[in-house]
Amino acid sequence: MLLILLSLIVTTQTAPQFFKNYHATGFVSLPYAEIKEPFEAWFSQSLNKSRIDVYDGMVKNVVDAAGGAGYKVAPMTNEKMANQLTCFKTEFDAGDEVDIQGILPDTSLFSSVGTEMVNGLSCNKWVYLNTPNGTHLTQTYTLYVYGDAYPIKLVMEGYNIISGSHVDKYVIDYTTYSSGDDIPEALFSEPYASLDCDGYPGPGLAGIHTDIFADIVGAVHDHEGNFNHFKGNHGKKYSSKEEHSDRFAAYRNNIRYIDSKNRQGLSYKLGENHMADWFPHEHTRLRGKLYSGEQNNGKPFLKEEMKNANLPENYDQRVEGAIGPVKDQAICGSCWSFATTGSIEGAFFKRYGYRVSLSEQNLMDCSWGYGNNACDGGEEWRAYEWMLKHGGIAYEEEYGQYLMADGYCHYEKTEKRVKISSYTNVTGEEHLQLALFNKGAVAVNIDASHKSLSFYESGVYYEEACKNGPEDLDHAVLAVGWGTLGGQQYWIVKNSWSTHWGNVGYVLMSRKDNNCGVSTDATYVQIE
Repeated sequence: MLLILLSLIVTTQTAPQFFKNYHATGFVSLPYAEIKEPFEAWFSQSLNKSRIDVYDGMVKNVVDAAGGAGYKVAPMTNEKMANQLTCFKTEFDAGDEVDIQGILPDTSLFSSVGTEMVNGLSCNKWVYLNTPNGTHLTQTYTLYVYGDAYPIKLVMEGYNIISGSHVDKYVIDYTTYSSGDDIPEALFSEPYASLDCDGYPGPGLAGIHTDIFADIVGAVHDHEGNFNHFKGNHGKKYSSKEEHSDRFAAYRNNIRYIDSKNRQGLSYKLGENHMADWFPHEHTRLRGKLYSGEQNNGKPFLKEEMKNANLPENYDQRVEGAIGPVKDQAICGSCWSFATTGSIEGAFFKRYGYRVSLSEQNLMDCSWGYGNNACDGGEEWRAYEWMLKHGGIAYEEEYGQYLMADGYCHYEKTEKRVKISSYTNVTGEEHLQLALFNKGAVAVNIDASHKSLSFYESGVYYEEACKNGPEDLDHAVLAVGWGTLGGQQYWIVKNSWSTHWGNVGYVLMSRKDNNCGVSTDATYVQIE
């Protein structure tokens, strides 16, 4: 095998010509999608086959263009098995032109633009500028090569020349590279040779089962068919071609992120939802739990007042009929108001045995005097304090529909249907569990600042990057129970991001190490 050794390379101004057979390792990063994946790749033009493994071989992707099929080997969990290595096969249609997946570009269109220091090496810099027909995009590919043909880094940046936005970027850092000799054919069949390979078990659009590495060379795969399906499903309409282009880019990056996380074999799965075309700042606007650090007037939690004998392993207030339908706060930082009404509705059911629907808009419009800011954030205890002074809260149908915006306060014209006499602060896992079992639904606050939560779909959500300090909690939600799945304990948490999000609006939040702060700052109320 011809191994290109750094110490022996002589620089040249001729465009680098990479060998038709090569092996490489490195990392692919998509900064706008918050992705960084380790990879190992084999490419054989002579065999017309490629293989790319990610996450140390946890997922293996093989394209056998000569044989007319693609293979993906990955762990699968369903109702009958957990993390069993499974082979998924995609048959290519006769006549399809199928490209094997490489991690090096075709350099024939690249031009030399001098040298630049990269990773401590003086590299030749090669650039290719592409403007796809009929678009407002420019794509700049920059390849850094040490000597004649040792790849160091490939960067692609996409820019919308009309809206002025950077819509895409990916970076490949090559850590090892060797080329020259033929690659053994068995290496390409090894991932699936001992497995029965079938199609994917679930529904899906044609072409949806693709890999991120199909994006890496040539023009970026645009997921256009999937995007059109997404727009139809969610009734998405955009005001201009420029907005459509930017939303398209946001969608593509979010789907890449979802696919990347799902390849990591986590305890939860992500999925496309109505927020898949959102920009990062729009996700931020959903998180309206403010942190003031002020001491509130809530009562201390008294364990001795609680029934704590024989708590069940699984407890779900939804089964009792105590929890109302999931609502949608839309792009408004009003989560605090939904957590407030949820806790009051839960306590009301616990006392009277039937369910009511209270008005979030009532709290948004009227509790400014206690420090809440409607769509710009608030805290549940401030809403409780307002209710204690002003006599309670109105039913949703009597006060008026939720506006997804700040509104005029008209509580004096509406009867106060539900009144509270006090609220209690809850801290710690044991106290939260007792409060749920004895008092009903509990308003809790979490660290929701991670993209993984925005696209949560199923499983036990454990986010290593989550924090749990009081100052880190930026989103208010409602705890309604607990349980265990696959040996992992979780809280059942109701969100206010619509039924299109999560598991029909719910998330199973891991109880491990108080992940994301579920038991850090919680409250329940006493109904009059």
